[in-house]
This record gives sequence, structure tokens and C-alpha cells, in this order.
Amino acid sequence: MNTLTTILPGKSEELPLEVEKCGSWIFDKNKWELLHQKWRECSEVILKMKDWCDRRKIKLVIAILPDQFQVDQALREAVLNKYKHIAEKNLDLSHPDNLIMNFCRTHNIHCLDMLGQFQEQGKTGMLYASRDTHWNEAGNRLAADLIFKYLEKNRLLPPRPRRLTPPGGPSSGAWRRY
Repeated sequence: MNTLTTILPGKSEELPLEVEKCGSWIFDKNKWELLHQKWRECSEVILKMKDWCDRRKIKLVIAILPDQFQVDQALREAVLNKYKHIAEKNLDLSHPDNLIMNFCRTHNIHCLDMLGQFQEQGKTGMLYASRDTHWNEAGNRLAADLIFKYLEKNRLLPPRPRRLTPPGGPSSGAWRRY
């Protein structure tokens, strides 16, 4: 049971829809002015983080975590059916991610957008815990794999240590680095 259903017993079926309804505004084209205002505030903080990292010769990497509303078609349909004031035609599920990606490109910040892969995998399996907005095991595995591949592809991981192997094979007892 998640924390929200513990706090609000009896609301376990309604609460996830309410949570998603409250967060869905960021995808609503009619509310992009507010989104862009909030994004400008966030982007200032990210630029300060980048400056801090740059001064220490650290590569800043941002991973955009997909919201369940963006990925889970059944959940999205349930929200749209329950809250008729949210019009699907006014939603752009990739706009917030695109804002972040464009910002990162402009400021030379490494950025991984996992939305496409999550949407694709979400078609055939659940990636979020039931009645919860957090990833389940499959979602965590997918995110971990995507992050690792991104870091590896962009050479952002430290080199792997060389294996120790004995010169005459494992049973020889003499070890050296290869």
C-alpha cells in the first residue's frame, strides 16, 4: 500500500486518478504559459548546477523520468473519462520533455529522455506499481538499463578495471594483470 492510500483510507481507487489529474496540467497546451514560467525558474537552478559541476570538471547528466500519465494509456483514459474538463486534444505528452531536451542541447548538458522507450515498453507491460505513481520492478529495470546504456554510449562511466588472470590459467596460482 502506498503512503497516500494509508493517509487517505477508502480512497485507494480514486486517489491515483486525482494525483494524475493534478499533474496533467503540464501537458495541457492551454497552460503552457504557466509551464514555461515554471520551467524558466527550474532552468535557472539547473544552470547553477551546471556551473558548479563545470568548475569541478564534473559532467552534469540529466535523466528525464517519464510520468505515468505519459506512459500508461489505460490510466490516461481513466483520468480523461473521470475529469471531462481535461481534453485529450489539448494534451501534448512530449512537450515538457522537449522543453528540457532543447534546454540541455542549448547549454551543452547531457540529457537522457526515457519517454519513448517507456511508452513503447508500456504498450506490452506494466512499468508502474498498481495505484501508485512509482515504477515497479520492470520500470526500474528499464530505467536502469537506459541510464547505463546512455552513460556507456557517451563515455561517462569510469573505465572498467582489468581482470586478474593467472598466466598459466586459473589453477596455476600465479596472478598478473591483463
